[in-house]
Amino acid sequence: NNNKWIGTLKGVVKIDFDGKWTLYNNATTSSSFDFIMAMAVDHNGKIYIATSNYGNRRKLISYDGTQWKEYNFPPLRVIVSLAVDNLNRLWVGLDQGFVLFVNEQYTDPPGNFEFADFKLKSYSVESIAVDQNDLIWIGVGTPRGGAGDLFYFDGVNYNLFDLPEKYISHINIAANGNIWISCHGKYPFATITSATPLLYKID
Repeated sequence: NNNKWIGTLKGVVKIDFDGKWTLYNNATTSSSFDFIMAMAVDHNGKIYIATSNYGNRRKLISYDGTQWKEYNFPPLRVIVSLAVDNLNRLWVGLDQGFVLFVNEQYTDPPGNFEFADFKLKSYSVESIAVDQNDLIWIGVGTPRGGAGDLFYFDGVNYNLFDLPEKYISHINIAANGNIWISCHGKYPFATITSATPLLYKID
């Protein structure tokens, strides 16, 4: 709808197509807004927002334009990233592994997840993106300094896409199909030199 949604430390700002700003937070809604971790929009226009102060208010919030709804995080986990695939399923990246959120329930990942790489199950899923070929790209890392990896899900298997740089922090898909991979974007303890790759393009 040509709106912009911006996550902040204390709620979400919506900028309408005509430039009007609206703030959604604890005071203006019935939901527990706090530090915004991630946002995604499904094919019906419903917005999902992961919010956490690493305390009691860890919530996945949905907004359909009228109603706000809250869901708890998966037990003992923090939501780090969100993405909606072409089947309108919400992929939920956690501080350890990931799940799907379908019909207001968390479910196990699809495909041959039992054979997936250990890092996909145990490391922080920092970014998820869906390309024009229905591939799910998953950037895995450990913000405390451990190297992660880049994977893609082809509908059956979770495949390693071997990049020289392992600190994957953000994935964005351009309109022309190019995949942009940002490295070290949220890894304050990683060592960066003048020779460290920070951005990749997969065309």
